[in-house]
Amino acid sequence: MFGLRRSEHALQIDREVARAQDLLIELFGLSADEATAALRNESMDTGVSLHAVALAVVANWATQAPVLRRAPQPQ
Repeated sequence: MFGLRRSEHALQIDREVARAQDLLIELFGLSADEATAALRNESMDTGVSLHAVALAVVANWATQAPVLRRAPQPQ
């Protein structure tokens, strides 16, 4: 009908958030839902966007620098 398309920018954001979720799953042994919750919780706790938190995780994954204020725990 209207054929709504997501912009390339929105698709890039989705990919970056998904990459951050994958890293949290790999590094902390979380489920996909737990990784999503960890990113959202950090976003709410710090008052920055989910995308900004995801970028921080992706940018710092190899450094051992703490990105999240508290390590997410598998439930």
